[in-house]
Amino acid sequence: MRGWVLKADERSALDIRRLGVAYEEMDTKFRLLMEGFGALHRRIDELEQRMDEKFTEIDYKFDIVFERLDKIDAALAKKLDRDEFLAFCRARI
Repeated sequence: MRGWVLKADERSALDIRRLGVAYEEMDTKFRLLMEGFGALHRRIDELEQRMDEKFTEIDYKFDIVFERLDKIDAALAKKLDRDEFLAFCRARI
């Protein structure tokens, strides 16, 4: 019975096997990590695309609001200003 004493060849073979197992575990975990990063990257790309669409929609709506404000401003510019209105009212009294 040899007990716990191993020959040098047996120890190096055991170390190589342990190293192989450790390498396989690290490789598996690294692959899982890369898959996670890939999924995260796809989700970020999808979010970026949705945000671009929303910002395009918001820009369009702001353009409409600004056009309406310009029309209101032009219509108000045609109307009497406050001083002219007060002068008109005083003349009528």
